[in-house]
Amino acid sequence: MSRLTRYAVAAAALMAVLPAAASAQADALDAALLKKAPEVLRHLKAKGYKTVGVLKFLVQLGDAPPSDNLGEVNTALANRLQVALLVASDPKDPVMLIRSPGRQAPKGASHLDADGRKAFFNAKYQPAWGTAKQVDADAFVTGLAVIAKDRQTMTLKLQSFDDTGAIETLPGELTLPVPLRTLVETGSGYAFSPEKYGKLLEGSRGVPQDKRREVASKDVAAEVSTQQKNETPAKAVANAPPAAPATPPVRFTVFYNDTPHDGLAGKVLPEPKEGETVRFEIENLWPETVAVVLKVNGQNTLYKETGAPFACRKWVLAPREKVGIRGFVTGPKEEELFKVLSVKESEEQAVNYGDNAGTFRLTVFRGLMKKPDEPAGADEADDRLALNAVSTGVIPEQDSPPQQLTSLQARLRDRRASFEGIRGMVEGGKKVSGSGVEQVTFAVDADNPPPVDVVVRYYQPKGYAPVRIAQ
Repeated sequence: MSRLTRYAVAAAALMAVLPAAASAQADALDAALLKKAPEVLRHLKAKGYKTVGVLKFLVQLGDAPPSDNLGEVNTALANRLQVALLVASDPKDPVMLIRSPGRQAPKGASHLDADGRKAFFNAKYQPAWGTAKQVDADAFVTGLAVIAKDRQTMTLKLQSFDDTGAIETLPGELTLPVPLRTLVETGSGYAFSPEKYGKLLEGSRGVPQDKRREVASKDVAAEVSTQQKNETPAKAVANAPPAAPATPPVRFTVFYNDTPHDGLAGKVLPEPKEGETVRFEIENLWPETVAVVLKVNGQNTLYKETGAPFACRKWVLAPREKVGIRGFVTGPKEEELFKVLSVKESEEQAVNYGDNAGTFRLTVFRGLMKKPDEPAGADEADDRLALNAVSTGVIPEQDSPPQQLTSLQARLRDRRASFEGIRGMVEGGKKVSGSGVEQVTFAVDADNPPPVDVVVRYYQPKGYAPVRIAQ
């Protein structure tokens, strides 16, 4: 970075200035998983399982066959269930949870067939808490999410298996409206434009807050649904996705060496070649300050966080301001320049249970700048913090796991926690000293969907469906 750049601390840490904000980013799925978690734990205990891991879900879109690599959604569902189980665990008699077992899985492990399921038991795993460095697994939990053809409802069926490799369906499936975030995580995206939505985007200057929230949620879901209605993934491959609106809130440019590519053009980007430099430029086109989360392979470009975009640190841009991003910012004056992996390295990373591999995700937030010393307001209720933890879907990384479950549960509820993640096709390479970033306070408008949430694929591992952007 050539100058001092502002960023906002994790949004969840700022939400006390907007009392209902944290829960506003949680959705019906988060609440359903949190309610379901005690029942799942009781079932696991009844089976005699003492140490359990949660693996990524299969996801079925309409009449298409179930897929384990549809995009972020496969692992996102597992992560949110994993946190729900941790939050709901009884410290006096817990089931030990394995920390993100998919990232620790041995070669040949796959929950798609009996032999692959048995292979999960050929390794030891890091527990989520306790003094043991590694533990044996007794069972794994996974699931099938079926999203209706019209993209309006979703049914979740939870499953478990032990070292016999036999799948058991847990009692009580869940049926609920498809959250907008889940649609985006399947590889869809959307972008609002001022011309199309008018006063909807003027915030308090034109539309009452309760009406904005109702209309925005309805219209965004309708946009994504309309784009995908009656489409199978096979048809989506054949049909080029439409261009995004001409004037979204930001201009997002991806550079390979010095060749620019429009990140909001609604197309899959060409793959960068080994040895090329990769950098990004984001320009705020709106007459108000916005905050932006940019993820590469599921990792935030600020401090490599892997939580939900709402809970991540954000680039803060004043009107017409630009920010150049050439690597992961890992400290106030430290960066890891992006590096394009070789073909062999890319293939190895793509199969490393990394469903975010080969993607850029750009999420834009509206809100207000706040003074650092403004009063934060009352603390949120514990149940709201628990729901926010499930919504974030990430276990905070530490040098060593906490020794007690209660310590981990408290950390999950700590909205200031930062997160670490996995690597992918474009990764952090050479460490360099930059001119630094400055922390500011930006209160996100949590009562409305982000005006832009787009997933762009730049690398196409085998079996992945291309992304789609609704106008």
